[in-house]
Amino acid sequence: MGPGDLVPQSLGLVGYQVDLLKSEQINLKNLREYDALIFGVRAFNVDKSLTQLKPQIMSYIENGGNVILQYNTSSRWNNLDLNSFLPHNLNISRNRVSEENAPVTILNPKHPALNIPNKITLKDFDDWVQERGLYFPNEWSENYETLITSNDKGEEPNDGGILISKIGKGHFIYTSYSWYRQLPAAVPGADKLFSNILSISNNISLGSAVSGATVGKRINYAWTGTDYDHPGYTAGSNDWYTTYVWDSQTDTLPVSYTHLRAHETSLHLVCRLLLE
Repeated sequence: MGPGDLVPQSLGLVGYQVDLLKSEQINLKNLREYDALIFGVRAFNVDKSLTQLKPQIMSYIENGGNVILQYNTSSRWNNLDLNSFLPHNLNISRNRVSEENAPVTILNPKHPALNIPNKITLKDFDDWVQERGLYFPNEWSENYETLITSNDKGEEPNDGGILISKIGKGHFIYTSYSWYRQLPAAVPGADKLFSNILSISNNISLGSAVSGATVGKRINYAWTGTDYDHPGYTAGSNDWYTTYVWDSQTDTLPVSYTHLRAHETSLHLVCRLLLE
């Protein structure tokens, strides 16, 4: 069983406006209000009915939406037939990178997801916690682009940890990296890279959010989880959950210096005042 999925709270702390919606609320009319849709880890393993949302999701992407699907497990992948949901096929293996400091190679250095709004370098993969990722795809359609690769010592590279496909005006992204571990731990490089992935269709910038500017961007976090301890979880249900909405114009929450530095840009510098 997995640890708590704290990605929505982590995004809220750095200025994103995050909604958790129930499945019946996921339709094209409602999705038009959002800049990005994120599926929580193992969401489709928990609730196979999510595959029925494909028509609405594809319309949302084609009209400029950004959809991020975090990892699902391969042991239940074939029974699930998630490829009936995905815009392009891929095959999930049991490959993982369990060494959190395993070397990373950048495969596609000019891709926007590695440059906007944050320039990603190899230093951004320092200080990750517990692992790099798990259940990496080992085969995928040529319609996906790859960004980075990593592997444990003595094992083959895992190039499919972030797969991106441009569809119409939007993007679909499948990622096996452990954001659910890195973001709650405030790992600076992971925060920067996830910010880039999240903003690829609409240029949602965390740099603006943490500097105090009004962002006005909204994210729907599709979370399902009998596996997790979450305040919105009802025992015995496989539903999606409504929680809070972050309003960057009126709400304030404390943010760590590490979080701020992770999203520093040339236009939004972060300074620390040391008091003796």
